[in-house]
Amino acid sequence: MQEKNKGVCSYLVPLIPIRMTEAWMLAAEHELLKKVLRTNLSAQELGLVNRVRQVEHVPNPKQTFKQLAQRATAARSGRHRNLEMNPIYSALGQQIGLDRLSSVPSYQDFVKDLKDTLKILGAIGTS
Repeated sequence: MQEKNKGVCSYLVPLIPIRMTEAWMLAAEHELLKKVLRTNLSAQELGLVNRVRQVEHVPNPKQTFKQLAQRATAARSGRHRNLEMNPIYSALGQQIGLDRLSSVPSYQDFVKDLKDTLKILGAIGTS
């Protein structure tokens, strides 16, 4: 029986934002969001959350993020108004500051779990 599960990893660290990936996207620096969305609107005009810790309290972050993107493109003309979300997610995922995410409770939990698992595996020291 033991041989059957030999290739299965027994140490897993989930990376799951509490509400949705968009909650972590809302935690991005306001200037980064404005750059990725290609807008000059202010953070207030876009309806951005002021405090990073608040992003996980947004009731529907997916809808909030979509509305934010729509506000950013509303003043554009014709084909420039069409906004693909996947490139936005990709750009934010690559550029968001981990120091910014470190204020988000579920990210803090992820970092702790990752460190604990790496210690168990001997990949990092226990100090």
